[in-house]
Amino acid sequence: MSRPAKAIIHLDALRHNFYVARKLTKGKIVGVVKNNAYGHGAVEISRILEKEGIDALAVACTEEAVELREAGIQTEILLLEGFFSSKELSLIEKYRFTPLLHCTEQVDMFLKFKTNQAFNIWIKIDTGMNRLGFMPEKFLSHYLKIKACPHVKKIVLATHFARADEPDNPYTCEQIKCFRQVTQGQKEEVSLSNSAALLYNYGTHDDWVRPGLMLTGVSPFKRRQIEHPPLKPVMELTSEIIAVKELNPGMSVGYGGSFVARKKTRTGVVAIGYGDGYPVTLSANAPVLIGHCRTVVIGRVSMDTLIIDLTDIPQANIGTKVTLWGPRLAVNEIARYAGTIPYALISGIQRISREYVDLKSTALTAEIQLKYQQCN
Repeated sequence: MSRPAKAIIHLDALRHNFYVARKLTKGKIVGVVKNNAYGHGAVEISRILEKEGIDALAVACTEEAVELREAGIQTEILLLEGFFSSKELSLIEKYRFTPLLHCTEQVDMFLKFKTNQAFNIWIKIDTGMNRLGFMPEKFLSHYLKIKACPHVKKIVLATHFARADEPDNPYTCEQIKCFRQVTQGQKEEVSLSNSAALLYNYGTHDDWVRPGLMLTGVSPFKRRQIEHPPLKPVMELTSEIIAVKELNPGMSVGYGGSFVARKKTRTGVVAIGYGDGYPVTLSANAPVLIGHCRTVVIGRVSMDTLIIDLTDIPQANIGTKVTLWGPRLAVNEIARYAGTIPYALISGIQRISREYVDLKSTALTAEIQLKYQQCN
């Protein structure tokens, strides 16, 4: 693409984050790559994770899973929402997917399906998320039906935490207690931990963990001061200045004239906007980087462009690179300015090219090694 807006995807950072996950668990790892691997490119990310020996991958639906299989991915693929109609079961059989069952209708469809193939099945228990999953009092009857099914090879029991990113909140511990009570006496593998639970270590003792956001190098925690092993941002969102303007006092900028210059102001027009996934809520005062210099968005973000203040950065000109978020400007910070969550920002990138960069370095610094040892 000729337009300069792009997402630089640092594959060496992905490997680093996967290594962090490996060091934090004795269980197997399901890498969550739904929604195009949170905007990073599901096929490319899955290929790297597969080469690094990940135990399974997880997506939301069969369409996402088929894309991975047809790209040559052989690793086990978990369908986090199971299936939506009985017609999908033939695809699940053909491509060897692992469905997660979370409702009576899915169980009925699965038990009626005629097949000679043995499936791995996950069963989801609702311990307090109140979204998907069998309510605790309904779990056992469905579990026993699935357990007795001749075309079930292995069962994993799972739940999902609603507030694992709030370590001071007792809700996660209550969910863990509920899960253990409901599954007591069942000799199946279990999966509880998402990224936040894995990083904070709630002592869940999972057989399977499900990191997603942490693999992208983004912290799942709302509070900045929560310590966890160091992650490296995988996505760096950049573009370039395509025009420079000099404003006199009293002149306004962009739609609605929401910014009015109080002094002589030098501005730069950057080729990225809400049409690319950079939210309009970042209008006015959201930080950006030019080299090591920090400046801000001024005026309203438009569909294809935004405007930044260049008054104190005289070296910036047409063609100068601008970083919207990345290793030196955390997407968590940008999300706070946007009034949203980092998931929404990295997953919302569209209409821009991705450039995959791979330093192929697995070396860890002494500082990182020390933190791992402390964590373990």
